[in-house]
Amino acid sequence: MATKQAWNAAFARYLAELDALKPVIWCGDLNVVQDERDLAAASKKWNKSPGYTAIECDAHRELLQGVATPTSKPLVDVWRQKHPDAIGHYTFYGWRGFCRTKGIGWRLDSFILSERIATKALECEIRHECYGASDHVPIYCDIQGPL
Repeated sequence: MATKQAWNAAFARYLAELDALKPVIWCGDLNVVQDERDLAAASKKWNKSPGYTAIECDAHRELLQGVATPTSKPLVDVWRQKHPDAIGHYTFYGWRGFCRTKGIGWRLDSFILSERIATKALECEIRHECYGASDHVPIYCDIQGPL
């Protein structure tokens, strides 16, 4: 866990430096959830499953809140901002046990934007209807330009 904490700190510094130069758009599979709304059977997984431990979740929330480093500014999880009360919308489903069919998933994929450009995100949606070879579901964000 010490290696992960060092990586989290280094990444927070990098994002703060980058955000000082230009707005940040960070997207993809982040392998961490913010809170219990973002995974099925959350109470059974707390501090037992990678991506849903106190250390990981706290570091991710601090990064988003802009308190990870002295120069950090807030970042916005656009999908969560546009769907604040949504539960059961996941972007990752394990292959074993027909997890997708049963709705047992995690919201691991996100679009994170600098707070100053978050209002330019017109929409951000999870493409639940897409099926393919991946265990992840596509997520898209329509950002109004120029940035």
